[in-house]
Amino acid sequence: MRRMLWPACLVALGALMLPAVARADLLDTFRRLDLRSLNPAPLVPTVVPPRLRPIDRTITQSPTVHRRAYAVRLVHYTDAGPDAVLALSGGDYPSMKAALRDHRGEKHRSMRVRGRHAFFFNKRGDRHIVWSEGARVFDLVSGTPRKVSVAQMRATAAGLEPLGHYYIGSSQDPDSSAYADLATTAHTVSVRLEFNANCTFTPHAGQAAVFVAPLHGGSFSFDVASNRLGSAPWTGSVSGTVGADSASVHYDVSGTIDGESCSGAETLSLPRNRRR
Repeated sequence: MRRMLWPACLVALGALMLPAVARADLLDTFRRLDLRSLNPAPLVPTVVPPRLRPIDRTITQSPTVHRRAYAVRLVHYTDAGPDAVLALSGGDYPSMKAALRDHRGEKHRSMRVRGRHAFFFNKRGDRHIVWSEGARVFDLVSGTPRKVSVAQMRATAAGLEPLGHYYIGSSQDPDSSAYADLATTAHTVSVRLEFNANCTFTPHAGQAAVFVAPLHGGSFSFDVASNRLGSAPWTGSVSGTVGADSASVHYDVSGTIDGESCSGAETLSLPRNRRR
């Protein structure tokens, strides 16, 4: 009998028990992790298997065994329930020795993950990749081999990046409802924006978002038309910068909405969200 339940198995099983109506939220997941002020910063996915895309619709936080550990899971749902699950936990084992002891007697092979020695376990369809990095033992697990291959698990591991910070802010104009929230990893940015525009008769608002988009030297930009939320035909651009304590988001948009000509531009300041 095992000394303890394998934490990543708990994560995956927890994902399987979620109702099909559950909605993941990448920015909320990153916000919750950021507020925990974990040291070192948690590694989070930026590359996921095709079945688990888009990442903002599949990722959520998971419970852990130990207080200073963290876990995230990615789940794809069908009408019949989840058909693809990938879960990552970091810190639930105090050492590689403890992790390997929990897998005693199971067949395994060695592999390289993120330039480090790792162990691959496969028992009854539950596949684990276990390695140590940054004073944490990591467990990447999937119980859906037909939808998530070992190669895809390794690619997900290779794409893990340290979480940066979460920022949120709104317009300083009392007549504007524009706001944005933003989260970073080492090389990516995720932004959700609600913008305002003045129109011929009635002001209108729209939304745009990107997730794990490239962050270049602390700056980013993206096109509104290809990243808008909803069916309104907004066009324009969004750009911004990210610093240690604040971020900025500038939008310049236009469109013909409900027969009215609309345009709007504004720069939002987003303070870093901190534990209160």
